[in-house]
Amino acid sequence: MKLTAKGYVHRAGLRCRKGDRSGALADLDRAIDLDPSMATGYFARGDLKRVGGDPDGAIADLTIAIQLNPNFPRAYVSRGNAHRNKGEANAAVADFNKAIRLDAKSALAYIGRGMARLPAGTAIRDFNRAIRLDPKSPEAFFGRGWAHFSRGDADGAISDLTRAIDLNPQHSVAFMFRGEAYRDKGETDRAIADLTEAIRLGVPDWGYAYGQRGVERLRKGDFKGALVDLTKSIESHSKQPSRSGATDAKLAALYLSRGTALLGSGDARSSISDLNFAVRMDPSLKRLARPLLNSAQQQSSKPRKPRAAVAPKRSKASRQPRASEYSSAFLQWERSFRAEARADDFACFRRLLEQLKLETFTPKQVLEGTIELVRSSLVYSSGLDGRPFLPFLQLQHYNPSQSPPAYYTFTFDIHTRGIGRLLDTRKFEHIDLADLYGHPFEKYKLVGFSDLWILRADYSAFVPSELRRIERYVRDDLYFDYGEDEIDVCVRTEWADRVLVQVQDRLDS
Repeated sequence: MKLTAKGYVHRAGLRCRKGDRSGALADLDRAIDLDPSMATGYFARGDLKRVGGDPDGAIADLTIAIQLNPNFPRAYVSRGNAHRNKGEANAAVADFNKAIRLDAKSALAYIGRGMARLPAGTAIRDFNRAIRLDPKSPEAFFGRGWAHFSRGDADGAISDLTRAIDLNPQHSVAFMFRGEAYRDKGETDRAIADLTEAIRLGVPDWGYAYGQRGVERLRKGDFKGALVDLTKSIESHSKQPSRSGATDAKLAALYLSRGTALLGSGDARSSISDLNFAVRMDPSLKRLARPLLNSAQQQSSKPRKPRAAVAPKRSKASRQPRASEYSSAFLQWERSFRAEARADDFACFRRLLEQLKLETFTPKQVLEGTIELVRSSLVYSSGLDGRPFLPFLQLQHYNPSQSPPAYYTFTFDIHTRGIGRLLDTRKFEHIDLADLYGHPFEKYKLVGFSDLWILRADYSAFVPSELRRIERYVRDDLYFDYGEDEIDVCVRTEWADRVLVQVQDRLDS
């Protein structure tokens, strides 16, 4: 039987459901040939082109559909999404507004407008309305979760993205964004689990997902796993066309991360190659790469010892820790640290903020920042420098009075976005200021710290000779990795009970 134009549109829909996109497009071409005045034919073909990654072709067809039927809300929604896919937010919002005027109960129109408005606060209002209209829409919860995450609300994002996943367990992008939210909270294992599921489900931007998982594995000290993921991410991003240098910046950051993983795994020569390549692509990474390059060059310059006929067994004391060992120790420490802080209602952190007159921060921010600082210091000391990790971890008690060796409190202000505290002995044995100044704090999307306060752990006053010793230690540590032409270090000692260290890059470096 010969099909009519409507018959071809119907068959195209059946073919779409079976995944036969090319067959569906052929049917829609035939339907339009038979009836060029049929708006639904142009709408169906335009929507199929949009889903297939052809926004320009979609907009052309959907515009004809709207010209043929100006009261076609679904066509406006689809064209709005095509404009959004092209980054044309204003045009997208205009189409969604028209769709809402035609059909005020269109949850899809509110979802689309919310997506186009991100990260503005009005986006959340659109997603709230969409959820009221369709409480079982995974896309509405996904959009609101994305909006919460864009505004720095990781907990709100996790709640909504979890709901989206419950409604659609195959929602790969929801898994990826929830993994991002867990990353923001410092919950590495959960972040890795979600990113792994996103990759398994075939998330469209799989290269990005591999890169994010690689960075999380690097934070855990899993250098082997990080290398595999970062290499896949680099391969993916290398194939993408550069848009105003954006792809090059992403690639540079990936090479920097892979260089760090190579250094941690003992391949210093390859690490130097990746780190230098990262700096050539993005010179702004020079400050981050310098301490890593110094460590890699020192490692590669060590003379190799001749292999003995029978390798002697190393004692337990001299054996280098496996990544899994200090990762496990850190997680155990973190659980205990959080429990002690909550049991004390953060009183120790509250007193610290009062002592430093830093009430703009909250005790919970000190908790999260401290955990981030300990994690970062642990990776540098144990993963890269090979120093024993247990003495450092055992020193980091929630209450300094319960850690007798702890003599000094170091409080780091991470460019007003975060704050954390580390404890060290009288001999300054465990904290490397240069490492932390060049460290990319993924949680805050910032590099290093701006201000550092040094106090005695019991808040008592310094003696004059002690102030001179602290200033010498600070300058020696920072200028060991950075030249005086690269950073300015100001050490202020006008208070009796504290030292303020202010560090910044030299503008002419």
